Amino acid sequence: MNKSDIVVTSGWQAQPDGRGTWDILKSCGGTVLLLCWSSVCPNVLAAEDSKFRKLRSKLSIFLLAILCPDLIFEFHEAGYESWSLRKCFFVNMGGFYLRAPDWKVDGRDSFAINAKQLLFLIKAGGITITQVLWFTFTTIGRAVQGLAMTTLELTTLGLIFMMTVASLCWWHKPMDVSAPIVLDLKVDLRTVLAEGNAPSDASEMAYMGTPLSFIGRHEWFYSRLWFYYTQMLRELGLAPKPCSPYQFDHFSSIDFHDPDVKAGSFAIPLVIIYGSIFMAAWKFHFPTEIEQTLWRISAIASSSLTAVSAFETLQNHSPELVASWFSCLLRCRNPSSNRSSTTERPPSKFIVMYHRLNESLDWLRNISPNRDPALHLRLRNFIPTSIMIFAYCLSRGYILAEDLASLRTLPESVFATLNWGRYSPIF
Repeated sequence: MNKSDIVVTSGWQAQPDGRGTWDILKSCGGTVLLLCWSSVCPNVLAAEDSKFRKLRSKLSIFLLAILCPDLIFEFHEAGYESWSLRKCFFVNMGGFYLRAPDWKVDGRDSFAINAKQLLFLIKAGGITITQVLWFTFTTIGRAVQGLAMTTLELTTLGLIFMMTVASLCWWHKPMDVSAPIVLDLKVDLRTVLAEGNAPSDASEMAYMGTPLSFIGRHEWFYSRLWFYYTQMLRELGLAPKPCSPYQFDHFSSIDFHDPDVKAGSFAIPLVIIYGSIFMAAWKFHFPTEIEQTLWRISAIASSSLTAVSAFETLQNHSPELVASWFSCLLRCRNPSSNRSSTTERPPSKFIVMYHRLNESLDWLRNISPNRDPALHLRLRNFIPTSIMIFAYCLSRGYILAEDLASLRTLPESVFATLNWGRYSPIF
């Protein structure tokens, strides 16, 4: 259909016979709120934390799910077959406390397990599933009948896709566990460390948080990058600082675990599909041509930057493989570089200046408390990745802003109701 054939309506539209602007906002907003709120599963906080902090923890993940649902999506296989997924999730989300006679986390005695923890609560289900299915069917039905849809509805469909996959991966994760389980050691922790052949200075590694932090710790590029950003916000006063350099009273709900090859091969295509969903609005009606162009650029950035991120993940896992690719590429472009040279050239002024600048910026590579060596970043990776993340956030921000801004001018067929849509019992 040509642009000249589209009948456009401007401003707020009431719903006398068909659907109006409020119907669109109510349907999309209700679906997003129900889906994201019931899908996110924050980790267990400390027992003494207030209800406000627990609510804030879930709210932060809820907002992240709306802004970047592909960051929420994470797939991880159980490492111990003898444990159920529910038990593994409960442990990994900080469900157990360890208390040793010679190392006190707090001064209180052990407390009993409450009924909510025994039952692990029931997953929030019925009304969310009904609303998601109804919204999906009505939106697809509009496309089948040739009726226009808004970018807000398209974004909601993408969110449904990503959060549904995340919910399936988190299906066995307990929800809303109110307090951890305390495990009391009968012997000193130093004795346990000695019998387990732990490093001699494990109990003195202040930068690692606890004497057991050396077990299974594996920091990778994106976990270091996330810590760097959060620490930078804390130093600027834009994020609350913990009471100690490293909190050991709970595990953060927002964490980037290093995915293995199998998990990556499963997750990367799904995330790329999510980023490509916005390409479906390529020929949608927009209030202005500039907004349409910016949407197209943002849609391309949303999908392409995800592919670049996948390549960076591959580089993190197999740097030798990526290095060999670049070596082959350089040899193909410059075969003379393979010839041996009998004379060594002195370093150029540019190389000397580069090394001096590199040494002067060493303080930027690690801003963690106590200079934790596991959180060291390479600037040649940090700077381009930060630019890429900024571009991604900019594109996602524009898509969300345009979802609302485009409602001011819409094709007339957007407000046409499906033959069976007006009998909806939901919203």
